[in-house]
Amino acid sequence: LPERLFLACGHDDAPCEYYLNGKLIWSAQEGWNTEEVVELTPSQIALLKAKEKNVLAFHVHQNWGGMFADCGLYTDNPQ
Repeated sequence: LPERLFLACGHDDAPCEYYLNGKLIWSAQEGWNTEEVVELTPSQIALLKAKEKNVLAFHVHQNWGGMFADCGLYTDNPQ
């Protein structure tokens, strides 16, 4: 498993929640966001399953207007 891992995400509306293999790894309660980078903790990185499929999922509450959501995991800080 990587020593460092970053969640890069963007979302239009909030609250939003991001999950790795069914466990919450990050959330935002307010705002309209187009770019966020969060370094995962060692316990969050440990949620990864070596040599198996992993699931990165997110849920964004649509409050108004358009919609947008995207995310990814990176071993280098993508900023």
